[in-house]
Amino acid sequence: MDKRNKRLAKWKKIKSKGLVAYLLKIGILYFGLSLFLIWVFLVPFIDANFTFTFIYKEMFKTRIIVFAIISPLTGVLMAYSSWKGFEKKYG
Repeated sequence: MDKRNKRLAKWKKIKSKGLVAYLLKIGILYFGLSLFLIWVFLVPFIDANFTFTFIYKEMFKTRIIVFAIISPLTGVLMAYSSWKGFEKKYG
């Protein structure tokens, strides 16, 4: 079996579970959680010269709230876009 057939078989398996399951798993869990962790913890950690002093600032609490809303929404949009791309590519 060549790569294209393997990818097509994998896509059929993913598609059989449905769009909502894909958006929840890929969009919120993978994309959304990754974005959240990067923007809430990694970026401030680098900005604070690799120390955890940013946790004690008031802005940190605001950042958590804002990115807890933005990250899943962005993740769902990214997953929906990839779903549409797979639909177009594999039908």
